[in-house]
Amino acid sequence: SRSQCGSFITDGMVAILTPSEKAQGRKPTVTTRKSVKLEEGTMMHVKRVVEEIPTEIVAQDLPLEILYEDEYMIVLNKAAGMVVHPAVGNCDGTVVNA
Repeated sequence: SRSQCGSFITDGMVAILTPSEKAQGRKPTVTTRKSVKLEEGTMMHVKRVVEEIPTEIVAQDLPLEILYEDEYMIVLNKAAGMVVHPAVGNCDGTVVNA
């Protein structure tokens, strides 16, 4: 997203190299300004850090209101704001972890 790209820049994860800098044999320069004007032919180098999501589900003792349960299904009254399954930013505290 555009906001994520802006965060990459302000976090110092983007370097630029203009054609004239490349001709002079210079290396890309890190920028933290989102308002940099780029000229045609400018190369952007983005260092991206990938967050690892745990692949193992860890059981947690979380309160769940069970309305109905049998051998085939369960009906829950899930608390507002409780995430259903782990994802980026919500690795635990989910219904799946309960």
